Amino acid sequence: MLHFIFLFFHLFISPQKHDFHTSISEINFNTKNNTWEVSVRIFTDDLENILSKQHKKEIRIEKNEKKYDDLIQKYVQENFELIHKKQKANFKWIAKEVDADVVWVYFELKFDKKQTTFQLKNSILIETFNDQLNLNNFIYQKIKKTFICQKGSFTHQISF
Repeated sequence: MLHFIFLFFHLFISPQKHDFHTSISEINFNTKNNTWEVSVRIFTDDLENILSKQHKKEIRIEKNEKKYDDLIQKYVQENFELIHKKQKANFKWIAKEVDADVVWVYFELKFDKKQTTFQLKNSILIETFNDQLNLNNFIYQKIKKTFICQKGSFTHQISF
């Protein structure tokens, strides 16, 4: 019994490195504002790793700490884009939340005019991990479409 308790604690409670590299994005169209509301879930240690490499200093993302929000925002803005005819959607940072071993990033993307055909670019952490998968769930007027971005294929044409 003691062995089972130790195993449970080790597998489910204790912090550990993960063997897979993935982010999940939920992209919902807000009809009132004509904006795409985006939430992205990224493993905290992976995000800390890339930001530390880019800025050549150790970065630790803490709960309720805004110290690195500008760096996180810049990184996400450079790596997650919606593009229509070479024009990027306007990026508006909303917030970030740190929850256990993940960071949730919230932002909005808006084109000058309502667009339902565009290109998605999601290269978050793809330069860091060869096996990185970025799962993107788009929801537009109750229609859901899912796209996977990975090394060699981090853009997709989207049309609703």
